[in-house]
Amino acid sequence: MPCTGPSFPSSRSGMTAIELLVVMGIMAGLSSMAASGILGAFRRAALSSALSTIIDANDQAQSYARYRIPPPNTAPPAYYGVRLKAAGERIAVETIYADPQQMGDARVLNRTLLPRTMRIFRGDSQLSSDMSWFMRYGLGYPIDPLTGLSKPVGASPPGTGEHLSVRSVDGRMRTGISIYEIGTLVSAAF
Repeated sequence: MPCTGPSFPSSRSGMTAIELLVVMGIMAGLSSMAASGILGAFRRAALSSALSTIIDANDQAQSYARYRIPPPNTAPPAYYGVRLKAAGERIAVETIYADPQQMGDARVLNRTLLPRTMRIFRGDSQLSSDMSWFMRYGLGYPIDPLTGLSKPVGASPPGTGEHLSVRSVDGRMRTGISIYEIGTLVSAAF
């Protein structure tokens, strides 16, 4: 007579196909929620970096204009300022020293490229040519060098031709920039 040992119930080692599909579905849902949150954080960081770059260039130009001695009388005079310049698909933010009528001869004091995912808009149109503003000696206020009068930069309502803004490529993040007659730079989401 054959010898039989104690009988044990068969144990299942592993998961069924349905259980695997449920777990994979939960993981896919969680990863898609995390990815959208991470992309939003990247957009916010790029926008913050772009704004900081423009603010730093403006502050540097103001500081130069306030504390540096103007050059000897030259015709026409040169000023410290900021230039937003197209550099391929990117925008370069430059602190410059230039004669406003001869921008090709501008001396670049500092140059920083904006993140690839950011664009500059003037009004509702993407900036397609260079944009510059200059600072008054001794005060650091934005000035129209041709008239000698204070001139705000981007200080107009959204949608108007003079409104200046930084936007993400997909348009989800956007912030307006205004530099008022007294040199105060303000940025706000719109």
